[in-house]
Amino acid sequence: MGRPSAGMTDQQGHFILDYAAGYRGALVGTHTVRINTERYVENPDGTTDFFKETIPDTYNSKSTLSADVQTGENQFTFDLSSKTAGRKRR
Repeated sequence: MGRPSAGMTDQQGHFILDYAAGYRGALVGTHTVRINTERYVENPDGTTDFFKETIPDTYNSKSTLSADVQTGENQFTFDLSSKTAGRKRR
């Protein structure tokens, strides 16, 4: 088992993974994929504001997503849905 790869999406949802500083990609093999929106902002006064996670656990801390990374270029699409998707609010 190696270190995790991580990346951030752009406005269109595209992402590129980094394995380590200066190294793009991920190790070859099957990986659990965790998606999160956890963000933070460091304020000028030295405090940090954290933003609450909005992605359901099934896509991050209890992820059921996986990706099989092959040698060469890989492309993955992850369609996320919520149990409440399509429900009307009263």
